[in-house]
Amino acid sequence: MVFCTRCGAENPEGSGYCYKCGEKLRDLSDDQIYTKKELIKEKSDATLLNIVLIIAVFIIVILIVQMIFAYSSMAPIFNNFFG
Repeated sequence: MVFCTRCGAENPEGSGYCYKCGEKLRDLSDDQIYTKKELIKEKSDATLLNIVLIIAVFIIVILIVQMIFAYSSMAPIFNNFFG
């Protein structure tokens, strides 16, 4: 059996493409063959990284929006003080 490096699906020997996701299957030497557990761990690590990045972007957007609202509510005070 050959495991897809993208989705982890088992494919028959000699398959050129993964039946599940269509990824081209690579010819790997014996020391490069992934086990299904390694593929699942690699995929879950990538998923976790994506989740962390999405949360970070979301927090940054919230902070920017808060700064915009804080500035717009403080603008009349600055105009009276400096104007």
